[in-house]
Amino acid sequence: MDALAANPPRAGHAHIERLRELGLADTEIHDLVLSAASFSWANRLMLTLGEPEVPQAD
Repeated sequence: MDALAANPPRAGHAHIERLRELGLADTEIHDLVLSAASFSWANRLMLTLGEPEVPQAD
């Protein structure tokens, strides 16, 4: 689901049909889409927050 992670509106019926051809059921495709969306959101969130600051011990 690279298309979904890179640009969600670009994922279309052809992507879903390919997943069905590979043997995924609708519930599995649903789970895959939700997982991809969740991880993509988390990655974008982390990019906006920047690097973590670790306090230096004195």
